[in-house]
Amino acid sequence: WEFPWEQDFDPVRSTLWMRKNWLLSFVLSILYGVFIIGGKKFMRANPQLQFNLKLPLIAWNWSLAIFSIFGCLRFSPEMFHCLRKLSFEYSVCNPSFSQGVTGFWTEAFAYSKVVEFGDSVFLILRRRPVIFLHWYHHVTVLIYTWHAYKDHTAAGRWFIWMNYTVHSFMYTYYA
Repeated sequence: WEFPWEQDFDPVRSTLWMRKNWLLSFVLSILYGVFIIGGKKFMRANPQLQFNLKLPLIAWNWSLAIFSIFGCLRFSPEMFHCLRKLSFEYSVCNPSFSQGVTGFWTEAFAYSKVVEFGDSVFLILRRRPVIFLHWYHHVTVLIYTWHAYKDHTAAGRWFIWMNYTVHSFMYTYYA
């Protein structure tokens, strides 16, 4: 079975858009870096600002947890089908996941990497450190994901499935 939004997914339109616009991931990453630097300076310059973000942060983490759980649940059947009925080699070398239900969740995964920049907003507003590993991870995953999506990198099946699975647990834990 498929949800209506999964049925309406157009892999050709999606791929063509990403091929034309994937370099936008660099622009978004630069803006993200500027925001981190500027946000940290702004918060340092305004020590009187105190934000109680407990409820918004819980909502944020639950929304990303639910999204990741759905992505994992919708991606897993195709992943396990490949491993059971086809082969490990097929799962690594054939980008058949870029269509249908998993195609929709592949596109959603790519766009979610921009949304996940919001993690840093909460860190900055809560006066928590934004360590190198945090922002480097967000930037490199966005750029890699958009680049891999435009070319339908076959090993992306594993990358997407693993990320959805890990984020399902991670964001649930943070929530």
